[in-house]
Amino acid sequence: EYHNDFDSVSKTMLSTFHRSPCEYDRLYVSRVEKPKSPKGATIGSICHAVLLEGKRLDDVARQYPDECLKSNGTLNRSRRKDGSSAAGDWESTLGPGQYPVTAAVFSQCDALLAGIRGHQVVDLVKRADYRERAIYWEHPETELACRIRPDFYCLLDDCVVCYDLKF
Repeated sequence: EYHNDFDSVSKTMLSTFHRSPCEYDRLYVSRVEKPKSPKGATIGSICHAVLLEGKRLDDVARQYPDECLKSNGTLNRSRRKDGSSAAGDWESTLGPGQYPVTAAVFSQCDALLAGIRGHQVVDLVKRADYRERAIYWEHPETELACRIRPDFYCLLDDCVVCYDLKF
């Protein structure tokens, strides 16, 4: 998979190296740590699935009571005094490919998507030549194997225009 490919470098890897060569070594060379998901990754993943894959928000996100989720968005499986877990009965309602989210996060995704629906980027997504397809190349000066996986890209006469949406 793209994110587990350490034979080529991505912009994220280069940014990590620029910020901290030691962190780069821990994550991508010795691999003693796994890269952490950035804050807001769930909202971005949900909005990407709706916008780029044509899914409905309800198919991608499942609203859970606040007590069922930890502050990092993962299910709260800790036990209460009575032995039950906060996420207990709710966990079985999560469909494949769904993210468990609070009502506030669900509303935030809904508002983001409502705001972008009329934007010209939606037409660009529909007309894109490729969506979420990786591009690999060798940098001519450094001979580094490089990669990028833009959200979508369009082929124009003699160039490629890449888009990477951020929510």
